Amino acid sequence: MPRHPAHDKLKACPIFRDFDDAELAALLELAEPTVHAPGQCIVKQGEAGNSMYLIADGTAEITMHTDSESAITLSRIGPGDFFGELAVVDHEPRSADVTVLTECTVLKITMSLMRMFAVESPSAAFKLAIAVLEVVGRRLRAQNRRYSDSLAIVSLLAAGGTVMESSPMARVAV
Repeated sequence: MPRHPAHDKLKACPIFRDFDDAELAALLELAEPTVHAPGQCIVKQGEAGNSMYLIADGTAEITMHTDSESAITLSRIGPGDFFGELAVVDHEPRSADVTVLTECTVLKITMSLMRMFAVESPSAAFKLAIAVLEVVGRRLRAQNRRYSDSLAIVSLLAAGGTVMESSPMARVAV
């Protein structure tokens, strides 16, 4: 049986590093990769969501709207990165837009797909869940560091200190 066209691209993604070929093939039978054109918005801040997405190829930008007229770029993502996982877990509205920068091949993973995958290939579904949790944990730790740095800067500025602009992290200085 021939391999799915997206198989090799996905196999190169870190999230699938522990998958064997049969496990990845089982996932690809359930979740068909789709191609998105530059400028296309894959998810929109505020909309309901029940799926996460994994980029197999291409790049996208994550932006958050702070008010009706401005947006902040949070990240640029590419092959092996995923987004939308929070909506799968907490069923809350999307927290940001994800817009395609260069043509993207994306794998959409819904909660119902994860349940089917867990029945058909429990070991692979567990590997996928653990890989996602590892990344979410790293993201949370990085966000905690940024938040702590921000609090230190605010505290220093409130005390009359200054921030060294030349520092890559804008570390506080007295």
